[in-house]
Amino acid sequence: MDGGGAKGLRGGWDFTTAKGMLKPKQVQYEEEDDDTLEAKDTEQAPSESEEESSEEEEESSEEDDDDESGDEIEMGSDEEEKEDEAEIQRKKEYFADESEVDRQEHVSFTSMNLSRPILKGISNLGFIKPTKIQSQTIPLALMGKDICGGAETGSGKTAAFIIPILERLLYRPRQTPSTRVLILCPTRELAAQVHDAAVKLAAYTDISFCLCVGGLSLKTQEQELKLKPDVVVATPGRLIDHVRNTSGFHLDACEILVMDEADRMLEDGFADELGEIIKSCPKSRQTMLFSATMTDNVDQLIRMSLHNPIRLFVNSSNQAASRLVQEFIRIRQAREADRSA
Repeated sequence: MDGGGAKGLRGGWDFTTAKGMLKPKQVQYEEEDDDTLEAKDTEQAPSESEEESSEEEEESSEEDDDDESGDEIEMGSDEEEKEDEAEIQRKKEYFADESEVDRQEHVSFTSMNLSRPILKGISNLGFIKPTKIQSQTIPLALMGKDICGGAETGSGKTAAFIIPILERLLYRPRQTPSTRVLILCPTRELAAQVHDAAVKLAAYTDISFCLCVGGLSLKTQEQELKLKPDVVVATPGRLIDHVRNTSGFHLDACEILVMDEADRMLEDGFADELGEIIKSCPKSRQTMLFSATMTDNVDQLIRMSLHNPIRLFVNSSNQAASRLVQEFIRIRQAREADRSA
């Protein structure tokens, strides 16, 4: 082969040459006797002792891994316990000592030292025996304590904070009219219900009310607020509008602040409004906050607005009250057959 041919093979594989190079080795391998092959096999095959030692090493490594994972689980549980202890300690330092709270169960409203006009309004609404949340909330609220409470729907929570408010307002100074109570609700419908219940309970008193929600005449609300009603029931958005724009209306004399369903107000994006309202009220006020759930945002609101509050949580199973009537409306009945609940 000339130089040009060798030069041409430099860029690729010469399969004929490769085949010739491999052939002697194949022949040599075929000519080897069986004893030599067996000897090579024994050299390549691992011994039983080596296999056992390798298995022991694998088992020991697996045990080490199990120990490490167990240690991690124990460390995780220890951290969770530390967090729980820290949370318990944090709440213990902030909330009032429950051992000092008198949780006497009142079997009737007459045992709560309520005035006759209030008892008459309660009787007209058909209330005979206080519910659990009413029995615990009313005596503490009459003492002016800050309250952080939660109760199931239909448990009588509204009357639980309205009754002590009305009782305290009976002894208000009448020479200087001013807005002394503010009740905040997440929706106009709930605010209207609270306002209606308060008016009925105060039917035999001279306590005045004002409902401030969207959908009603703004000018009418402005005129009522200028008269400085004793109690204002409002949604956060509409109340902020009046605080900023209604001349003569302010919260400087507010003595009691109630935030009903605080978790819903925060979910609806009223955090900034609530913060501004709280700052507009005197620090010496009494504050009552009710929430179905206790999220981090609600916890921040509690710490911003309440002072050494008492925790009142009844029926925490998140079940509806037994006397509550719940209804649902079917729509497009023909399309329900193939749909799961």
